[in-house]
Amino acid sequence: MNDCARPPGCLSSQPAHPLARAPIMLFTSYPRARQLTRAALLSLILAALSLPGCLDADPDHPEGWVWEQEEAARDRYFAASIALGGRVIDSQGRPVQGASVVAQEQTAGTDAEGRFLFDDLTRDNTLITIEHADFYSPVLPTQLALPLSTEAVEMGDITLDARSPDTTRLLFSGDVSMGRRFLRSAENPPTDRLPDDDPEALIQVSDPFPGTRNVVQQMRPLFQRADYTIINLETVVTDDPRTPYEDKTYIFFTLPDSLDALSWMGVDYAGLGNNHLYDYFDAGVADTLYHLDQRAIAHSGAGLNAEEAFRAHRKTLGNTPYAFLSMTSIVGSQYAIPTVASDTQGGPANLRDTDAVRAALDRELAEGFVPITIMHAGVEYAAAPSNAVLDRIELARAQGSPLIVAHHPHVAQGFAYEEGTLMAHSLGNFIFDQNRLETLLGTLMQVDMRRGQPHRATAIPVYLKDYRPRHVTGRLADLFVRRLGEASAPFDTPVIARHGLGTILLDPASAESSTRTLSLDVTIDDSGSAILDLRGHAQTDASISALTLPPAITSAKLGHDILLHGDFEDHDIGPERLDPTHWYYAGSSFPCIHETYRGTTALCSTRSSTNTADSVITFRNRIRVDGDATHEPNKDLTLIGYISGQNAGPVTLEARYYASSGDREFPGEFALRAQEGTYGWTAFSYDLSMPPEDPNYPSSLSENARATRFFLHHSPPEAGSGEGVFRIDELALITWRDALDADAAQHIAAPNTAEFIRVSGPPGSYTIEVELTRHHVAP
Repeated sequence: MNDCARPPGCLSSQPAHPLARAPIMLFTSYPRARQLTRAALLSLILAALSLPGCLDADPDHPEGWVWEQEEAARDRYFAASIALGGRVIDSQGRPVQGASVVAQEQTAGTDAEGRFLFDDLTRDNTLITIEHADFYSPVLPTQLALPLSTEAVEMGDITLDARSPDTTRLLFSGDVSMGRRFLRSAENPPTDRLPDDDPEALIQVSDPFPGTRNVVQQMRPLFQRADYTIINLETVVTDDPRTPYEDKTYIFFTLPDSLDALSWMGVDYAGLGNNHLYDYFDAGVADTLYHLDQRAIAHSGAGLNAEEAFRAHRKTLGNTPYAFLSMTSIVGSQYAIPTVASDTQGGPANLRDTDAVRAALDRELAEGFVPITIMHAGVEYAAAPSNAVLDRIELARAQGSPLIVAHHPHVAQGFAYEEGTLMAHSLGNFIFDQNRLETLLGTLMQVDMRRGQPHRATAIPVYLKDYRPRHVTGRLADLFVRRLGEASAPFDTPVIARHGLGTILLDPASAESSTRTLSLDVTIDDSGSAILDLRGHAQTDASISALTLPPAITSAKLGHDILLHGDFEDHDIGPERLDPTHWYYAGSSFPCIHETYRGTTALCSTRSSTNTADSVITFRNRIRVDGDATHEPNKDLTLIGYISGQNAGPVTLEARYYASSGDREFPGEFALRAQEGTYGWTAFSYDLSMPPEDPNYPSSLSENARATRFFLHHSPPEAGSGEGVFRIDELALITWRDALDADAAQHIAAPNTAEFIRVSGPPGSYTIEVELTRHHVAP
């Protein structure tokens, strides 16, 4: 099964059949969420699911009172401007006067206090740039797609970094490959020939430049403002793919003219030391080197023999001579022909050859160059670096490399700073055509090098929307940065969320924090447990840092959302409006801004009593459980959300289960069944029962249930009742970990991504104190 499968195209109008009642626990954390009695619960959850058949033909948007209300709400929303202000300061906290702040093609200058103001911006997420001759120009993703109740956004203090002759701003990206689904919208494009042009594809084979430029254009402002930019080019570059290494499962090539768009974006250097550089044998290596040279894109990490592969690219930047080395630990030992360079064949430099690695680093240091090490190593899709990659990182650090950047897992991991060396464990993907949900958030790393040493560093979140990199804002950006901070904490390297970016603190003493404590009421019913949902109580850059529980509470756990896209908000920067990602909806289902539970957008489904089939909404991707990549799956999962209905038909939400890889499916279950009718915003919660690991297939990604997808069916309301609408908002898939000692006050390491607390104890009402911490950098 495709990891990003489309929903069934045909559902029938066969009569619904009764189903066993799905157990549902309702909880409340907000005044707007009604707490239901058992009797009310029974009146809300008895439902039925229509069997597969054919969908009614729906127009682009439904007709009737529901869509009329939505159109009116959208007209009001997009007609209402929003103000944006802030203060620009330097690293000493002094105001910067005379800076030009640009937003939505408007320009505002900073006054003597460093302040700027825009009073008439549209409600579209926006890139803010600030220009001043004495400072580096930041690029700040800013969320303006906010509810009408928010009339102005205050950015607070924005710190500019001063330019100096001995400082160079480097920008590192993650994995880049622009073949496969970029060239052909269908699955499994050929690897041994150029496909025909596909009008639906992002890049046309006959003329790759325009499509590739469109893919990368959102990143150009950032790349243009760095002094030197570096990518991990994880692909062969060729227009003659006749010699694929057919023993390999995955084979990548990128068309040469796509490199022109990378140059246009601002790429200066490409690291080639990775496990796909030998996908087309020596011919592919030679083609790649030739096409990069033709476009003056510097490179290292590959050659026609090992000596060439270990040869550094040397470049003087900010009065300091640097040497860029690139290598891979994935050597292809399982194949008849290894995939790394040797004395007799081409390929990438072999990171496992310890003597050669040491010799290369020693050579650069001896000749007066500061070595920057780019390596390809680790476990794919793992959330933390393996011991093997940490060993290779330590090898480079001990040999004198002050900056080490790792790739290969395709997901972003954390950072470490030790004794003058900054290390990135994995930046994840940058321009790539993977559909795995966990690979779609990556990070760029911006590093200011001063006289050969890391001076400042920033993580810049990137979201791949249909394989195209986008800046992200709001909760999605802040949660991602908090995850980077959580991953970096074991290495004593703070990462602080600010303006949608992550400040990597090279001096932990420069971190400051502010806290506030919430007293939250929770009611435990006969089920013996309840959930506190902290979304809406906490700012998105704040983390739980302490918890005080009443004596009667017997256990508590922290929960983390692994769905991420269930708030239906627009978090990325781009031309689309009201475009929640990863959900298939069309016609009678649509993102709606009329009467949301929270935020700007919910997801709505309309049905009329004259319809004969269900409206269907599905989540596009498999959602893999934590620990899947390292065979330590955490299947303690809860689905929560908020629903409302106005003459809504019966609704079911099914969780279907899948293996992590391959086509195997497992029996699913219904997490929600709501009876037809009218009801206000109501919270629901359901503990999922993903099938356990099969002892006959230990550590198997293809034989064990490790992932889920969601399928929502909204059936027509009662005959003669007319049109109705069902709304869903703030959906989250919680993975429970971090069990807490209920007998003591809990101090919790922050930052972290926990947004939920599950408490257990006797039925009753309780008050729980939750401390929230926000971090910032001291001036």
